Amino acid sequence: MATAAGSFRHQDYTVAWICALPLEMAAAAAMLDERHYDLPARPNDGNTYILGRIYGHNLAIACLPSAVYGTTSAATVATQMQSTFESIRFGLMIGIGGGVPTGKVDIRLGDVVVSKPTRDSGGVIQYDYGKTVTGGRFERTGVLNKPPPVLLTAVSRLQAEHELGPSRIPALLSEAVDRNPRMREKFAYRGDDQDQLFDSEYDHTNLGDTCNNCDAGRLVTRPTRASHDPVIHYGLIASGNQVVKHGHSRDKLARELDILCFEMEAAGLMDNFPCFVIRGISDYSDSHKNKRWQEYAAAAAAGYGKELLSVVHASHVVDTLPAGSISDVSYCREKPPSMKLPNSEIVRNYGQEGAGLLERISNYEHERIHQRLTRKRLTGTTHWFLDHPDFKAWFTEKRVSSLWCSGKIGSGKAMIATAAIDAAKYELGCPTVAQHLVWDNIPKSAIVCSFKANTFLKLTRIEPCNRCKYRKVSLQTRGVLRELPKYQPRNVQILVDEEKRRILGRFLRRC
Repeated sequence: MATAAGSFRHQDYTVAWICALPLEMAAAAAMLDERHYDLPARPNDGNTYILGRIYGHNLAIACLPSAVYGTTSAATVATQMQSTFESIRFGLMIGIGGGVPTGKVDIRLGDVVVSKPTRDSGGVIQYDYGKTVTGGRFERTGVLNKPPPVLLTAVSRLQAEHELGPSRIPALLSEAVDRNPRMREKFAYRGDDQDQLFDSEYDHTNLGDTCNNCDAGRLVTRPTRASHDPVIHYGLIASGNQVVKHGHSRDKLARELDILCFEMEAAGLMDNFPCFVIRGISDYSDSHKNKRWQEYAAAAAAGYGKELLSVVHASHVVDTLPAGSISDVSYCREKPPSMKLPNSEIVRNYGQEGAGLLERISNYEHERIHQRLTRKRLTGTTHWFLDHPDFKAWFTEKRVSSLWCSGKIGSGKAMIATAAIDAAKYELGCPTVAQHLVWDNIPKSAIVCSFKANTFLKLTRIEPCNRCKYRKVSLQTRGVLRELPKYQPRNVQILVDEEKRRILGRFLRRC
């Protein structure tokens, strides 16, 4: 493997590769086309990284702390990673997982499972998150985000390529071993005789790693494959904070959720970090589980990750928003003029200098919640609402200033609100202040402060344009806003200089 002679900066890395085990990190490092020198550590980042390049993409590879697993640990690693590498666009969670063989899907040890979104899921299901309801029945709640479009389109391309020819995983594994000869023994294919699937109702007979004393008559008979090359399966991956080592429980969850494998980290990433999950199958999630296949399975998954990056265009990655950013996307249909109006410049300067003031008014960020919910929204699921006559009337007719929508808990009201806000931004252009207020376990007294701070922050980011006009707040909406201060703390003092006081004062009085 070549070592890059040039110097790189933290902001030069656009892809995060996250592993749970050192052997997974080793497999990832073996896939690098070139390895980069370490960079200085950043404050408040306890991760250590392997840096390098694959097919034109600069990667930072991180591993969870030794012997610390689960969704929380994965989330911590990803958060610290984003703070250190500001330009990271997405992450790849690549490593081993426990397979779920069924009558429909012939999963073998060493195969690769790739998360694939469905109509009702983002590709990863947190199977142990939910609530216990009447009768003691466990009810799963919540839907995790799906991977970013730049990866989903690349997966489609790769699937098409594999319809025309074989995967390049075997060739990539061979190249990795040639570059790293010490991998040859541990990371090699383990053999058909070591791939044993027992009846799900038959448990392991002792505490040893081998199944020498297990009843061979309880082995599941499967047809011999023509090749030892890993087979790639696309479907749902179950993620949780417990290891599944029970065949009956595995099959029960498989019937309920239609999953292909289990793992323990991805659920901690999907909601707050645009991420894609790839797992090499190292066991069957039953009591016969052992570590014999872990290295090869990790290498197979890493090989798929490298093959995936080969069809991800670098220009598409650059066009993707940084994973840690909360950007106000401008939907203005005309490029703003280069010359800014004087009052616009004053407001913008306030936004730069007075960020601390707004944080003291309220640090509850509705925009962050809006962005998180938007990423969860599945394509096309809210079109029925946007096309509804009542919504169109509210949106286009000045005499209709309020629209009331109600529904049961979990029926999708929040997703509808995100769609309505995005539609308003696009149709009305700028300067439009579109606010999505999410009352998420915050006291009533904080709502008006949060509303004022977030709205004023948006005003500071407005870019003037020729074709967009300001719209006045309707009288009815003003009436609603006048009711909100009833819950406002009475003792709120704001200290600003005279010029900025006039700007902020005019806005607060209107609210």
